[in-house]
Amino acid sequence: MDQGNKDVTRYIVHTKGISQQVSRYIRMTSDLYHATLNYVINVCVSHWDEIRGLDTLDAKTYVESLIHSTKNRSALYSSFDRLYHKFPSYLRRDVIMRAIGHVSSFVSNTERYDGIQYARVSNGMRPTKRHAPKFCAGPDIAPSFYKDNMYVPNTDGSLSVKLWNGKDWCYYRIKVKSSDAHYISKKIANGWKMASPSLVRSFGHWVFAYVLTRKKTSLTENVNVIVGVDLGIGNDAVCSAMLPDGTVTARRFIRLADEKDRLEHLRHKKRGIRAQSGRYASLSHINTKILGTNMNIACQTAHQIAAFAEEVHADVVVFESLSRNFKGSEKTAQWRNMEVFHKTCGMLHRIGIRYATVSPKYTSRLAFDGSGRVKRGHEISENTPYDVCQFKSGKMYNCDLNASYNIGARYLMRLLKSTLVETEWSRVTAKVPDAAKRTRITLSVYRQALAVCSAPEE
Repeated sequence: MDQGNKDVTRYIVHTKGISQQVSRYIRMTSDLYHATLNYVINVCVSHWDEIRGLDTLDAKTYVESLIHSTKNRSALYSSFDRLYHKFPSYLRRDVIMRAIGHVSSFVSNTERYDGIQYARVSNGMRPTKRHAPKFCAGPDIAPSFYKDNMYVPNTDGSLSVKLWNGKDWCYYRIKVKSSDAHYISKKIANGWKMASPSLVRSFGHWVFAYVLTRKKTSLTENVNVIVGVDLGIGNDAVCSAMLPDGTVTARRFIRLADEKDRLEHLRHKKRGIRAQSGRYASLSHINTKILGTNMNIACQTAHQIAAFAEEVHADVVVFESLSRNFKGSEKTAQWRNMEVFHKTCGMLHRIGIRYATVSPKYTSRLAFDGSGRVKRGHEISENTPYDVCQFKSGKMYNCDLNASYNIGARYLMRLLKSTLVETEWSRVTAKVPDAAKRTRITLSVYRQALAVCSAPEE
């Protein structure tokens, strides 16, 4: 299965309580691995003309025959067995594959660079100013720890890792954080497969770098249920599940009250510090907390949107195509709408649900029942909150819920137009003129257009 059909994520498992002795053995193992890797890279460079024409398995076998002697053959580079006589066979084959990949990458990049230069000179252009690829003889590649050969998971959550101590390969126990172990086990329970980890140095600590993969879920082509999502500042999101005939089957208001209160408390504290100490007061610690709270709100909102879509068996989730930056108050400037959008889209694709975007213009200003422009907030009275709107008929309604209806209707109108030929669409727009204007489409307009399509031609 190729990489394009996989979801891939990399997760760092933090170790704790490593003694100085074990830390020294880890460095010795890493140094030994890099020494053997550099040795095999030099062998691959010398024999690349013979290696490049072979497939992956044959290339590995050929390089191994050059450096490793057996009872029936003598290796050309017999010094490898003499220098690294206790090097494990599974690590030797890993080194060979990484060395072949390293040299192959350099050769292909060089050929691509030469081809670009030749094409530019042939067309009378100056050569590109880009530097030619440089060969790195000692790449910093971390060794892989194969399960049951290089590491064994223990029942208490720790790992027994095989390390080189200068004389032999022995197992040493390494503790990991319980939260990281719980995360890995949860991922495996959800269908993710764990590749062999690498032990790398990160910010002065030894950590295990795990690569988790899972087969991508195929996206459905048929649209039976859609979810219109209106992202907001008052309500974090309002979701409405709709059928292709415009029937609303479910609704959900997502408002994280606890996080909102915490965020408002931090903003009030920030204003107090600025009022007391002036505009040049140090506010980095407050801004860091505000950023973390906003990101937490974005993560939780995305999780709840994806959970609602999965609950109603949605095929498509529709968002507004919002801008990244909003000017105005501090509350508006800190709105993480794009983080919510991108996180939700990633979660939806993992569960096999597509997403789409529509124009956000007038989704909140036009009533879904077709009565026209609505009044909202202070346009109704001084005490009316901004997320409440009033239709021309006098009916009071939630503005975000009204917008979610119109968002879903605009996507359904796009689907309806794609299924009609030009003459049928002209007949629809002649009887429902607002159907031809993307920014005027509401749920009522979509239902009228659908009724025109269902009616027999006169």
